[in-house]
Amino acid sequence: MRKKRVTAISIVILALTVVIYFFYILIPKTFPNDELVIKSINQLFPEAKASVVQEIIYLDERHAFVPFISSQNHYGRSFWVFEMYQWKLARVDTRGEPIIWSIKEKDPSTHYILWHMDPRDQLSHIDFYLLRDRGYFISNGVHRYEPKVQMKTSISLQDQSYGVMPFSEEWIEVISTFKILEKGNNQSSWLFPRQQRSYIGWMHFDIHGESNFPERSVNGSSYTKKNINLDFVRILNEGDLESQ
Repeated sequence: MRKKRVTAISIVILALTVVIYFFYILIPKTFPNDELVIKSINQLFPEAKASVVQEIIYLDERHAFVPFISSQNHYGRSFWVFEMYQWKLARVDTRGEPIIWSIKEKDPSTHYILWHMDPRDQLSHIDFYLLRDRGYFISNGVHRYEPKVQMKTSISLQDQSYGVMPFSEEWIEVISTFKILEKGNNQSSWLFPRQQRSYIGWMHFDIHGESNFPERSVNGSSYTKKNINLDFVRILNEGDLESQ
């Protein structure tokens, strides 16, 4: 009886070892070539009509961002994940406004902003902001004031209409501080309820410094096959910012 139990335990350990190897240790194989990428996108979401792969951009060994151009000259994007010893297409968008992909939701060092802007929108650059609204709270008789946070990073679109931007070390440090403060101050009064007040936003500009709405880049549709952590990036206006 004891021998059978030891054998069963050994089988379980072996099975767990195999699972861990395939999911966490196995080095991903070569990414599919452009022809297979286009075929996969169009099979999953025929509306995309993918025609040209712009580039394969690895966020890490197991996550890739692939912007593409359609046969109708639309600028889309696809999200890929390596699992079970193969690259799998997780999502396809037929638009390309900035979006946040959080590989590990609670770890800001694994968060990336991705974009694929339509050149016909004639954008020159994008300003990204990490923002936190100022607030005043009362909790258990304690009055608390929190100042506004506004941190800016700019990227140029003049040479390339797509890209990936990991969160900077400064952003990661500030976001981590936000999380600690929110965890330590999770109580609220009925008069001043606590809310999630930190977010990422963007402003877009052409070569003349004008902020015309990028209609082609923000309009489109999506198809999701596998859930991944994607977050909206808010379009800002001047009223959302403070002069610095």
